[in-house]
Amino acid sequence: MSNQVSRWKEKWKEKGDEAKPRWIDPDVWPGLVSFWRDPKSKLKSINSRNARYHDPDGLGIYKYRSGQTSYKARARKRCEMTGESTPDFLLLLDETHRKPDGSFIDRKSEEIYKEVSSKIQEEESLLCLGDTTESTGSGGLSVQAKNKIYAHVAPKKKGGIYGASSLQQEASSAYAGPVLPQDDPVVLSQKLAVAEALIANQAEKITNFDAYFDYLAEKDPEFAALFRSRSSTITEPVSSNQRPEVPNATNAGIGLVAVELEVDEEEKTSLLDIWKMLEKLTGTITVLESKFPTLINQKVSALDEELSKRLATLETNLKGSHPADVPIDNTTSNNNEYDEAHNKELSWMVEEKPSSEDGLSGQRVVKKVVYSMKNKKKKEGEI
Repeated sequence: MSNQVSRWKEKWKEKGDEAKPRWIDPDVWPGLVSFWRDPKSKLKSINSRNARYHDPDGLGIYKYRSGQTSYKARARKRCEMTGESTPDFLLLLDETHRKPDGSFIDRKSEEIYKEVSSKIQEEESLLCLGDTTESTGSGGLSVQAKNKIYAHVAPKKKGGIYGASSLQQEASSAYAGPVLPQDDPVVLSQKLAVAEALIANQAEKITNFDAYFDYLAEKDPEFAALFRSRSSTITEPVSSNQRPEVPNATNAGIGLVAVELEVDEEEKTSLLDIWKMLEKLTGTITVLESKFPTLINQKVSALDEELSKRLATLETNLKGSHPADVPIDNTTSNNNEYDEAHNKELSWMVEEKPSSEDGLSGQRVVKKVVYSMKNKKKKEGEI
């Protein structure tokens, strides 16, 4: 209804009395006009408008998106859906300060939502030590614990909490809610005991390492010098302004004086064997480093000599593999055929037929090839 009256007022500023709705009571309209003309009403309207557009933090203008449904009505509806007796402030903030596209109406709401969510996750991670009054059946924090975190993070104004201003009773109970797991004395004592045990274990390991380092320092002067130089830089005197924190050092069995650890013969023997192996390995590496270039040069020279011998043998075999009676090309072959053709002589000879159709012998003159005397002798010599 307030929005409707605001629209009437805007139309009245433009049109005057013509903006009066037809169905409104004639006696009511003059009362509204007199109220709008009242200087106090005008001042209140101006202050309200400035408050709506005020941006004190520079994170954006706060916009109310709950509509006609109040925060209490939304909280009651949420409790009916979840079965909880107390509404969840973080879910209420997400419902009333987030736009349909998923973004928040201003950066302040987004920052509060992220900070509260991160603190809730941090507190839930501390529940691994055991069930407490803050945990639920699913292993998370209860609604009361979440609301207490929200009340500590969200800004306050005039006794109200940002995002849950109308839920005054629920907000006051959140301030006086149960103790969080990080403030529980039982949980803190358990953490302290675990930390002291861890410190004692680490101190024992450090003492064992000191014994090994002392033994190695006796065997290697260079290691001893390096170890002493580092120890002197680490154990520099602390200034009077700094106060060393040693939690329950006496109860944990950690003395301020260095404890000398006795090493049995078996451990000494194993350490001596390790030391000998290291010396042997160091000497071997030194010898290899000095001989490595010479060995490489010798190996390369041997391979080069062997490769040269094989190449020479291969070249000799290739030269002796050419046949002597193979004609080199077609030109030589054609010349031989030409010489043979010119060494032959053509002559006319009379050839007698052995018989004819009538049984009488006949003669005919034919031209035959007759080898010259030179070729004939050559033929006879070949035979």
